[in-house]
Order: sequence, then C-alpha cells, then structure tokens
Amino acid sequence: VLAECDALLSGYLGSAEQGEEILDAVATLKALNPAALYFCDPVMGHPDKGCIVAPGVADFLKHRALACADMLAPNLLELEWLTCRDIRNVPEAIEACQQLRAQGVKLVMVKHLGKAGFAMDRFEMLLVCEEGAFHISRPLYPFARHPIGVGDLLSATLLAHLLAGCTPVAAFERTNASVDAVLAQTWLAGAFELQLVAAQHEMALPQVSIRATRL
Repeated sequence: VLAECDALLSGYLGSAEQGEEILDAVATLKALNPAALYFCDPVMGHPDKGCIVAPGVADFLKHRALACADMLAPNLLELEWLTCRDIRNVPEAIEACQQLRAQGVKLVMVKHLGKAGFAMDRFEMLLVCEEGAFHISRPLYPFARHPIGVGDLLSATLLAHLLAGCTPVAAFERTNASVDAVLAQTWLAGAFELQLVAAQHEMALPQVSIRATRL
C-alpha cells in the first residue's frame, strides 16, 4: 500500500526517538515511491499557548528532519531556530526561507509571521517556493482562549490541496480560506475546539476572497 502513498506529513513529536521512526518511514516510502513527498511541520513548541516539546526534539528537527524534508511549515520562532536568524520583518523572513530552499527544501510556508509581519491586526502567512515569494492574510478573531491545532490544520490543508493538483499559490490561497472558515465558525460558536465539522463544506470547497500577493 505504501507504494500508492503520495506524501507523509509529520507534526508534533513526543520525543526525538519518534522522529527517527518518522525518517525511517520516509525512507521506506520513498524507496517504494520516489515521487512521494515528506512534508515536515517542525513543531518546536509555543510557550505562550503552553505547548512545550521534549528535550532533543528541536535539535532533531534542525539537524535531521530538515535534510529530508521536501516541504516545511514553520512558524516564525521555528523559522528563526532552523536558520539561526533573528527575523524582524518580511524581507528577512523571505531570506530565511530561501536559505532553507538552498538546503534542498522545495517549499516553505511560514504559518504565522507574527511580529515580522506587515500588520499586527491580521494573521499573516508567507509562501516561498520555485514560483517566488507570496504573502497572504486573514482576519484575527478576538478569542478569550485561543484554540490549538491551527498550525496542524494549516499544514494538513496545504498538503491536501497540493496533492489535489493545485499550484502552490492556489493551494496557499485555498488553505487560507479553509482555515479562516474554520476559525470563523469556532469564534461564532464561542468554542475552544476547532469547529471542523461545522465548517466542513467550506474546507472542501473554500471560497477564496483573499488573494496572495507576490513580493
């Protein structure tokens, strides 16, 4: 069955040892299907949300997983760690993504530009791939308690759109629209858990109203 698998997506790791199992799976998959992709979401923790990774995980992602990844989806803190840079603005974020591409990664999506973005009242993302660098944003919702799992949803949705045949930019735009629909539903419901079922139609058939801007 693995020979029919098109991609492997990894995210949060409980230990560095789990990471080695993932790389073994990637090697097995690519031996059976050389065209298969490894999409690495390099989760290194988000202290503000109480997300802390085990010792050794960040080093594993930087020194082992990065060399095997076809695609990466770091947030700003993770991008800084992977590239040993202090990133203060969008041009510096693009340079960091290009550094990763020079190491063999085909596509980098920065899931949240945060303090390096253009505006603090929008949720901003960056895509850097063969076609160039692209920026997109969506509304920020004033959650009393921010839902977790948004980064996981972004990575999985982007990969799904890419595997469905979308170009990287179209997949980026559709991902932004899909995730915005989920967060809008979550906000309207006053919920902490992401409202995936309530927004499933918009996830499957996203209405793209915000286009990516080439930088």
